[in-house]
Amino acid sequence: MGDFNDAPTQEQPLQPGGAVTAPTVQPGPKKTSGLAVGALILGILAFISGFMFIGGLLGLVGLILGIAAIPGIKKDERLSGKGLAIAGIVLSILGMLSALGTLVAGMFLMQHGGGLIQQGVGAAKMAQIKIAMDFYAENNAGRYPDRLSELVPDYIGDTDLFKLPGSDIEVTADNVDDTSAFVLVPGLSRDDPPRSVLIYGRGTFTVAGITMRSFLYLDGTGDAKPEPEFRKLIGQ
Repeated sequence: MGDFNDAPTQEQPLQPGGAVTAPTVQPGPKKTSGLAVGALILGILAFISGFMFIGGLLGLVGLILGIAAIPGIKKDERLSGKGLAIAGIVLSILGMLSALGTLVAGMFLMQHGGGLIQQGVGAAKMAQIKIAMDFYAENNAGRYPDRLSELVPDYIGDTDLFKLPGSDIEVTADNVDDTSAFVLVPGLSRDDPPRSVLIYGRGTFTVAGITMRSFLYLDGTGDAKPEPEFRKLIGQ
């Protein structure tokens, strides 16, 4: 009986032209770019706080991070997050634009805000004077007064109504026609066209380098126009 170890062995012959293949390695999961995530977070914060100066700074940093993230994602196949970087760039730009708009608006208000507020108060006071003038017209056959002094004291008892905020001029019943912040257009009645100028501000104000004057139409509508156009309205 022969020994088992002496049994002949058979080897699998190599196929002609055969090649040994290396095992396939599956790529691991991609990692999200930290720069892209940072750009998105800062972009969101910039968009939310764009009405403040800090929003502009956050937007600037977010924009830089987003721009820096995209080339790195393209070069390294293990990184993802290009969409996050783009979203961060867009939100950062919007935040910067919002902050810039806030800055421009703030500078405009610093230069013209005081005058605009004063004119707003003036428009409200002209509307109150118009009410007194309507009562006057009811008692005078529809005719409006030619001078403000005709309203004092029967229709307007407090002469402070004829002053603008910040004025130190003392307005009294005796000097109201000369010291009032408002002027009446004489010779008008309720039969005149509704868009006739009834009362206007004595002084002017400036907006974006244009000299303006506020006034009130006979129908009670307030308006403001450049000085040359206003002069044409009242025939001067």
